[in-house]
Amino acid sequence: MSKSFSNFKKKDLRNIGLDILDAFIHKLVVENRSGLNIIITHADNTHSLMRIEDGYQTLFFNINGECLNIIKQLVDHQGLFLKKSNISR
Repeated sequence: MSKSFSNFKKKDLRNIGLDILDAFIHKLVVENRSGLNIIITHADNTHSLMRIEDGYQTLFFNINGECLNIIKQLVDHQGLFLKKSNISR
């Protein structure tokens, strides 16, 4: 990870601002072909995972309820698609 972003490792990114978050994702995922894991904590203290890979693929794990509805709205708005995996664990 770039030294300029090393202080964000394992930190809450909700309040860093969209410009910094955009630069962070671009540097880590697009330029370095790496991945970014974002843990989402829900009001009921359950967790979901969003993984951004290679600048092209975003994976969600344990997404349901209101979080899933928000993601569906974003996906529809951006003209993308959401596909449920057939993999069961």
